[in-house]
Amino acid sequence: MDARLIPIVVGVGDALNRSRKPEEAVEPLQLMVQAIETAFQDTNLSPSAAAQLRESVESIDVVRSWTWPYPDLPDLLCHHLGITPKHKHYHPFNSGSTPGLFFDEASRRISLGDAKVAILTGGEALASLRACLTAKIMPPPGWTTIEKTVRAVEDPTTRELQKNVAGRHQIGAPIQGYPLFENGFRAHRGQTILDNIRESANLYGEFATVARKNPNAWFYGNSETAESIKTVTSKNRMICFPYPLLMNAMNAVNIGAAILLTSTDYARELGIPEEKWIYALGGAGTRDSLNFWERPNFYSSPSISVSLDAAITASAVNKEDIDLYDFYSCFPIVPKIASSHLDIPIPDPKHPVTLLGGLTFFGGAGNNYSMHALTEMVRALRAGRGKVGLVLANGGIMTYQHVVLLSTQPRRDGSPYPKSPPLAEVVVDAQPPTVEELANGAAVVETYTVDFGRDSLPLRGHIIGRLTINNRRFIANHADESTLKQLCSMTTEPIGRKGWCGINLQYMGTWFSTQSPVLQTLCSYFEPPWAAAKISKRPPKRSAAAHSPVAVPLRSFFYDLTKCFYTATKSPLIRELSNRYAHLELTCLVLGVPFHPWRSCVFVENNDDLMRHLAFQRGIAPEQAICLARSAEGGIPFPAGTANTIGCFWQSWGVKVTRGNRRANQIAV
Repeated sequence: MDARLIPIVVGVGDALNRSRKPEEAVEPLQLMVQAIETAFQDTNLSPSAAAQLRESVESIDVVRSWTWPYPDLPDLLCHHLGITPKHKHYHPFNSGSTPGLFFDEASRRISLGDAKVAILTGGEALASLRACLTAKIMPPPGWTTIEKTVRAVEDPTTRELQKNVAGRHQIGAPIQGYPLFENGFRAHRGQTILDNIRESANLYGEFATVARKNPNAWFYGNSETAESIKTVTSKNRMICFPYPLLMNAMNAVNIGAAILLTSTDYARELGIPEEKWIYALGGAGTRDSLNFWERPNFYSSPSISVSLDAAITASAVNKEDIDLYDFYSCFPIVPKIASSHLDIPIPDPKHPVTLLGGLTFFGGAGNNYSMHALTEMVRALRAGRGKVGLVLANGGIMTYQHVVLLSTQPRRDGSPYPKSPPLAEVVVDAQPPTVEELANGAAVVETYTVDFGRDSLPLRGHIIGRLTINNRRFIANHADESTLKQLCSMTTEPIGRKGWCGINLQYMGTWFSTQSPVLQTLCSYFEPPWAAAKISKRPPKRSAAAHSPVAVPLRSFFYDLTKCFYTATKSPLIRELSNRYAHLELTCLVLGVPFHPWRSCVFVENNDDLMRHLAFQRGIAPEQAICLARSAEGGIPFPAGTANTIGCFWQSWGVKVTRGNRRANQIAV
């Protein structure tokens, strides 16, 4: 007979500081201490038994805090609590999946006899920190002294861009990544854009109702409805298409939570009432690729699917046995994908997939949201609202998952808590596509999103697509205003739409346009990623011979250039070039990018007429030139007809035209 112990939850606690006044700021450490003390009180033990329980704590796991860079948070907590556990752990990186992982690991530790009593905790005070930063009262009064200087609030959903192919295209934050999956999921189901937005609003309308009645929710008593959630206004502005503000996690909260676990044997010895016992049944977790652009598709999450299935199997239940859910919900797509996998309607008034109200209306709580979901699940099961509950904790850009199940009854098959994790660390059966970091040629949209500014105007389009020639995936930004408008459409589906990619060697990135290659490239080059801000202090690059740089409103400037190019391309000659030679994949570059001998090029020198008509006088050096180039492996030159057509067009402007090949940079046409 297996002598392993049966892990149970015996105490839960939540802490909340609603004040935003700097002088009333409570640091995360103190919120955690409050939550842990509440969890001890929740056991209903006598003072002597409670003291024995405290002395028996042999394990403490602390969720990483976004708010304050503590030197050793577990050690600080132990000092405040007067405990000396042999296992002290602070999670090494940020992830919302951490509470689920900790719950599973602590339950296993209890089962194997490696810990008599375990504490799980976490907390954030981002609202207080923001208030103190705004009031310039730093560090906040009475907070733990740290060596690092905190100058800004670290927002879990808007972290800094990385130095990779995504970062070069100005994408990588969760607020940008999750919409890629929402749009992909919508198109995969054949859903219209408007129906998808209504679905998200109805789902989050249910979440708002749950939070409205939850006294632990940061937005307790909120008045949001499905209608207000989907309606874009100055207060509910679009963040990244298709999510307005009220479909994004709200992280500026001051809340903490804690859980106490022990075994049934020790709980009985201490005299903890059995009505307080909630059994840990099992858990499972894994992760997908760390890079969202390397996922197998944008309409599913292998890590969510396999974690749900493995956790249910490990808990010795069927999905039909589950009465209560709390799915992580930083954005609507996470509960949607989880619900779809478990065949739960979206939304489902009979079985809401949240107990808290989600990260928008309960509060984001940094990495610690699912700790609050676990404390609420314990209270709901104790209250008889169900017999089996499931919590899905999610982190990264739908990267890390951990699922745990709890129950009012022990495991039905009589077996002990699983001795080892049922899943590998990484999903291994999902093969990523090859990514073309500099894409050129015909392509199709796989998914997309659009960044919006505070003025509610679209700033930048992000396209994930596949090249027609080899099915390789690419990341790109919009090449022209027409493409950006199509990406913002509420009626026309961009996914599946064909277009063309062009390479921007200056910024080592890719542009995508639904226009023909010639129109695309003539209209696209002049909006590099850093130019999408409404006003920028960085002017276009100029040569030493150019006049002194002058800061200009770059977004307006580059759109003016785009407009001028559109006007120029109305010429019959350029239409002929586009219609007859689109298959040549022409690219427009500003000369100043190093000449590449493997390119067959046609150069046209600038003159005053071109400067005036194409607005080059605003920051582009006169000695620079426009280069129409075809990327040609092996140095294959342009057909004579193509070069002559290009030359004919530019000569209509009174411009000298030369052609380059592998042997010489400039040869007269």
